[in-house]
Amino acid sequence: MRTGTVPIPGRQQLTAKDILHGLQKSKAKCVITDGSVAPAVDSGGPEWQSLKAKLLVSEGHREGWLNFRELLKHAPSDHHCVTTKRQDPMAIYFTSGTTGAPKRTAHSHSSYGIGLTVSGRYWLDLTPSDIFWNTSDTGWAKSGWSSIFSPWIQGACVFAQKMPRFDPSIVFESLSRFPITVFCSAPTAYRMLVQHRLSSYKFRSLRHCVSAGEPINPEVMGEWEEHTGLDIHEGYGQAETVCSDTLQLQQ
Repeated sequence: MRTGTVPIPGRQQLTAKDILHGLQKSKAKCVITDGSVAPAVDSGGPEWQSLKAKLLVSEGHREGWLNFRELLKHAPSDHHCVTTKRQDPMAIYFTSGTTGAPKRTAHSHSSYGIGLTVSGRYWLDLTPSDIFWNTSDTGWAKSGWSSIFSPWIQGACVFAQKMPRFDPSIVFESLSRFPITVFCSAPTAYRMLVQHRLSSYKFRSLRHCVSAGEPINPEVMGEWEEHTGLDIHEGYGQAETVCSDTLQLQQ
Protein backbone atom coordinates (compact mmCIF):
# COMPACT_ATOMS: atom_id res chain seq x y z
CA MET A 1 0.00 0.00 0.00
CA ARG A 2 2.87 2.38 0.76
CA THR A 3 4.27 1.77 -2.71
CA GLY A 4 0.91 2.40 -4.38
CA THR A 5 0.48 -1.31 -5.08
CA VAL A 6 -3.12 -2.53 -4.79
CA PRO A 7 -3.37 -5.93 -3.02
CA ILE A 8 -6.16 -8.41 -3.83
CA PRO A 9 -6.26 -10.95 -0.98
CA GLY A 10 -7.36 -14.48 -1.82
CA ARG A 11 -8.03 -17.67 0.14
CA GLN A 12 -5.91 -20.80 -0.09
CA GLN A 13 -9.03 -22.78 -1.00
CA LEU A 14 -9.28 -21.00 -4.37
CA THR A 15 -9.27 -23.36 -7.34
CA ALA A 16 -7.50 -22.74 -10.65
CA LYS A 17 -10.89 -21.63 -12.04
CA ASP A 18 -11.31 -19.13 -9.19
CA ILE A 19 -7.82 -17.75 -9.72
CA LEU A 20 -8.40 -17.41 -13.47
CA HIS A 21 -11.64 -15.52 -12.82
CA GLY A 22 -9.88 -13.17 -10.41
CA LEU A 23 -7.01 -12.47 -12.79
CA GLN A 24 -9.31 -11.85 -15.74
CA LYS A 25 -11.44 -9.38 -13.80
CA SER A 26 -8.61 -7.57 -12.03
CA LYS A 27 -5.85 -7.68 -14.68
CA ALA A 28 -3.40 -8.29 -11.82
CA LYS A 29 0.26 -8.13 -12.76
CA CYS A 30 1.68 -10.34 -9.99
CA VAL A 31 0.64 -13.36 -7.95
CA ILE A 32 2.07 -13.96 -4.46
CA THR A 33 1.47 -17.35 -2.85
CA ASP A 34 3.14 -20.43 -1.35
CA GLY A 35 3.97 -23.87 -2.66
CA SER A 36 0.51 -25.30 -1.97
CA VAL A 37 -1.27 -22.91 -4.37
CA ALA A 38 1.49 -22.37 -6.94
CA PRO A 39 0.54 -25.48 -8.99
CA ALA A 40 -3.00 -24.11 -9.46
CA VAL A 41 -1.53 -20.83 -10.72
CA ASP A 42 0.79 -22.63 -13.14
CA SER A 43 -2.08 -24.69 -14.52
CA GLY A 44 -3.48 -21.57 -16.19
CA GLY A 45 -0.73 -21.44 -18.76
CA PRO A 46 -0.88 -18.77 -21.48
CA GLU A 47 -4.44 -17.80 -20.50
CA TRP A 48 -3.02 -15.62 -17.77
CA GLN A 49 -1.21 -13.20 -20.04
CA SER A 50 -1.58 -10.23 -17.68
CA LEU A 51 0.85 -11.75 -15.18
CA LYS A 52 4.31 -10.19 -15.21
CA ALA A 53 5.69 -11.89 -12.10
CA LYS A 54 5.00 -14.81 -9.75
CA LEU A 55 6.39 -14.61 -6.22
CA LEU A 56 6.84 -17.63 -3.94
CA VAL A 57 6.88 -16.96 -0.19
CA SER A 58 7.47 -20.53 1.02
CA GLU A 59 10.67 -22.55 1.22
CA GLY A 60 12.18 -24.04 -1.91
CA HIS A 61 12.29 -23.02 -5.56
CA ARG A 62 9.88 -23.36 -8.45
CA GLU A 63 10.58 -22.80 -12.12
CA GLY A 64 9.32 -19.46 -13.35
CA TRP A 65 8.83 -18.11 -9.82
CA LEU A 66 10.75 -15.47 -7.85
CA ASN A 67 11.73 -16.40 -4.31
CA PHE A 68 10.71 -13.85 -1.68
CA ARG A 69 13.30 -14.91 0.90
CA GLU A 70 16.16 -14.50 -1.55
CA LEU A 71 14.88 -11.15 -2.80
CA LEU A 72 14.55 -9.90 0.79
CA LYS A 73 18.21 -10.62 1.49
CA HIS A 74 19.25 -8.15 -1.21
CA ALA A 75 16.52 -5.55 -0.68
CA PRO A 76 17.75 -2.01 0.15
CA SER A 77 17.05 -0.72 3.66
CA ASP A 78 15.78 2.68 2.51
CA HIS A 79 12.21 3.19 1.36
CA HIS A 80 10.22 6.15 0.12
CA CYS A 81 6.42 6.06 0.37
CA VAL A 82 4.35 7.28 -2.54
CA THR A 83 1.95 10.18 -2.03
CA THR A 84 -1.58 8.81 -2.29
CA LYS A 85 -4.92 10.63 -2.42
CA ARG A 86 -8.00 9.66 -0.48
CA GLN A 87 -9.85 8.30 -3.53
CA ASP A 88 -6.89 6.33 -4.89
CA PRO A 89 -7.57 2.57 -4.87
CA MET A 90 -5.95 0.84 -1.89
CA ALA A 91 -7.26 -2.73 -1.89
CA ILE A 92 -9.63 -4.97 -3.85
CA TYR A 93 -11.68 -7.78 -2.36
CA PHE A 94 -13.82 -10.27 -4.24
CA THR A 95 -17.29 -11.05 -2.89
CA SER A 96 -18.15 -14.59 -1.86
CA GLY A 97 -20.30 -15.10 -4.96
CA THR A 98 -23.54 -15.88 -3.13
CA THR A 99 -25.75 -14.79 -6.04
CA GLY A 100 -23.40 -15.41 -8.96
CA ALA A 101 -19.74 -15.16 -9.85
CA PRO A 102 -17.61 -13.28 -7.28
CA LYS A 103 -17.47 -9.55 -8.02
CA ARG A 104 -14.50 -7.33 -7.33
CA THR A 105 -15.01 -4.48 -4.90
CA ALA A 106 -12.40 -1.74 -4.71
CA HIS A 107 -11.72 0.32 -1.61
CA SER A 108 -9.86 3.59 -1.40
CA HIS A 109 -7.42 5.01 1.11
CA SER A 110 -10.36 6.73 2.80
CA SER A 111 -13.05 4.02 2.69
CA TYR A 112 -10.84 1.47 4.47
CA GLY A 113 -8.01 3.64 5.71
CA ILE A 114 -10.42 5.96 7.54
CA GLY A 115 -13.86 4.38 7.19
CA LEU A 116 -13.11 1.54 9.60
CA THR A 117 -12.53 3.95 12.46
CA VAL A 118 -16.19 3.52 13.43
CA SER A 119 -15.94 -0.28 13.46
CA GLY A 120 -12.79 -0.28 15.55
CA ARG A 121 -13.95 2.28 18.08
CA TYR A 122 -17.63 1.41 18.55
CA TRP A 123 -18.30 -2.15 17.38
CA LEU A 124 -15.01 -3.80 18.33
CA ASP A 125 -14.58 -1.37 21.25
CA LEU A 126 -10.80 -1.41 20.81
CA THR A 127 -8.31 0.67 22.79
CA PRO A 128 -4.50 0.75 22.83
CA SER A 129 -4.55 -1.58 25.85
CA ASP A 130 -6.52 -4.35 24.09
CA ILE A 131 -5.32 -7.60 22.54
CA PHE A 132 -7.67 -8.55 19.72
CA TRP A 133 -8.13 -11.92 18.02
CA ASN A 134 -10.13 -12.22 14.80
CA THR A 135 -10.32 -15.78 13.39
CA SER A 136 -11.28 -14.77 9.85
CA ASP A 137 -9.26 -16.18 6.94
CA THR A 138 -6.90 -13.52 5.59
CA GLY A 139 -8.51 -13.75 2.15
CA TRP A 140 -11.82 -12.32 3.36
CA ALA A 141 -12.64 -8.62 3.65
CA LYS A 142 -13.47 -9.28 7.31
CA SER A 143 -9.79 -9.88 7.93
CA GLY A 144 -8.99 -6.48 6.47
CA TRP A 145 -11.60 -4.92 8.71
CA SER A 146 -10.68 -6.63 11.95
CA SER A 147 -7.12 -7.88 11.66
CA ILE A 148 -5.58 -4.82 10.01
CA PHE A 149 -7.36 -1.49 9.79
CA SER A 150 -9.60 -1.34 12.87
CA PRO A 151 -6.92 -2.36 15.41
CA TRP A 152 -4.27 -0.36 13.53
CA ILE A 153 -6.37 2.81 13.73
CA GLN A 154 -7.16 2.21 17.42
CA GLY A 155 -3.60 1.25 18.37
CA ALA A 156 -4.67 -2.20 19.60
CA CYS A 157 -2.49 -5.32 19.59
CA VAL A 158 -3.45 -8.07 17.11
CA PHE A 159 -3.24 -11.71 18.20
CA ALA A 160 -2.61 -14.31 15.46
CA GLN A 161 -2.87 -18.09 15.72
CA LYS A 162 -1.85 -20.57 13.04
CA MET A 163 -4.96 -22.69 12.56
CA PRO A 164 -5.40 -24.25 9.08
CA ARG A 165 -8.85 -25.48 10.16
CA PHE A 166 -11.08 -24.08 12.84
CA ASP A 167 -10.43 -26.11 15.98
CA PRO A 168 -12.47 -25.37 19.13
CA SER A 169 -9.76 -26.85 21.36
CA ILE A 170 -7.13 -24.46 19.98
CA VAL A 171 -9.51 -21.51 20.39
CA PHE A 172 -10.31 -22.40 24.00
CA GLU A 173 -6.68 -22.97 24.92
CA SER A 174 -5.63 -19.66 23.36
CA LEU A 175 -8.42 -17.67 25.05
CA SER A 176 -7.50 -19.30 28.36
CA ARG A 177 -3.73 -19.02 28.07
CA PHE A 178 -3.22 -15.60 26.49
CA PRO A 179 -4.54 -12.20 27.70
CA ILE A 180 -6.92 -11.76 24.75
CA THR A 181 -9.50 -9.10 25.62
CA VAL A 182 -11.60 -8.88 22.43
CA PHE A 183 -12.63 -11.88 20.32
CA CYS A 184 -14.31 -12.03 16.90
CA SER A 185 -15.48 -15.10 14.99
CA ALA A 186 -18.23 -16.23 12.62
CA PRO A 187 -21.58 -17.54 13.91
CA THR A 188 -20.72 -21.03 12.64
CA ALA A 189 -17.58 -20.95 14.76
CA TYR A 190 -19.49 -19.84 17.86
CA ARG A 191 -21.94 -22.67 17.24
CA MET A 192 -19.06 -25.15 17.26
CA LEU A 193 -17.61 -23.57 20.39
CA VAL A 194 -20.76 -23.83 22.50
CA GLN A 195 -20.98 -27.53 21.59
CA HIS A 196 -17.41 -28.25 22.67
CA ARG A 197 -17.03 -28.33 26.48
CA LEU A 198 -17.32 -24.57 26.83
CA SER A 199 -18.01 -24.84 30.56
CA SER A 200 -14.58 -26.45 31.12
CA TYR A 201 -12.68 -23.23 30.31
CA LYS A 202 -12.27 -19.82 31.91
CA PHE A 203 -11.39 -16.73 29.85
CA ARG A 204 -10.14 -14.36 32.53
CA SER A 205 -9.02 -11.54 30.21
CA LEU A 206 -11.89 -11.64 27.70
CA ARG A 207 -14.27 -8.67 28.00
CA HIS A 208 -15.90 -8.16 24.57
CA CYS A 209 -17.10 -10.57 21.87
CA VAL A 210 -18.37 -9.85 18.35
CA SER A 211 -19.64 -11.83 15.39
CA ALA A 212 -20.32 -11.21 11.70
CA GLY A 213 -20.68 -12.94 8.37
CA GLU A 214 -24.15 -14.46 8.78
CA PRO A 215 -27.04 -14.27 11.27
CA ILE A 216 -26.29 -15.83 14.64
CA ASN A 217 -28.88 -17.94 16.44
CA PRO A 218 -30.26 -16.56 19.72
CA GLU A 219 -29.69 -20.01 21.26
CA VAL A 220 -25.97 -19.79 20.55
CA MET A 221 -25.80 -16.29 22.00
CA GLY A 222 -27.63 -17.49 25.11
CA GLU A 223 -25.28 -20.45 25.62
CA TRP A 224 -22.23 -18.21 25.21
CA GLU A 225 -23.56 -15.63 27.67
CA GLU A 226 -24.48 -18.32 30.19
CA HIS A 227 -20.97 -19.78 30.32
CA THR A 228 -18.85 -16.65 29.79
CA GLY A 229 -21.03 -13.85 31.13
CA LEU A 230 -20.47 -11.94 27.88
CA ASP A 231 -22.87 -10.90 25.14
CA ILE A 232 -22.03 -11.41 21.47
CA HIS A 233 -22.28 -8.09 19.60
CA GLU A 234 -23.41 -8.78 16.03
CA GLY A 235 -22.29 -6.56 13.17
CA TYR A 236 -23.48 -6.37 9.58
CA GLY A 237 -21.40 -5.38 6.61
CA GLN A 238 -20.41 -6.43 3.10
CA ALA A 239 -17.23 -6.63 1.07
CA GLU A 240 -18.60 -3.66 -0.90
CA THR A 241 -19.01 -1.51 2.20
CA VAL A 242 -17.76 -1.19 5.75
CA CYS A 243 -19.66 -2.08 8.90
CA SER A 244 -22.86 -0.09 8.49
CA ASP A 245 -24.52 -0.84 11.79
CA THR A 246 -23.88 -2.59 15.07
CA LEU A 247 -26.32 -4.41 17.27
CA GLN A 248 -26.28 -5.85 20.73
CA LEU A 249 -28.66 -8.77 20.67
CA GLN A 250 -29.70 -10.28 23.95
CA GLN A 251 -31.77 -13.29 24.89
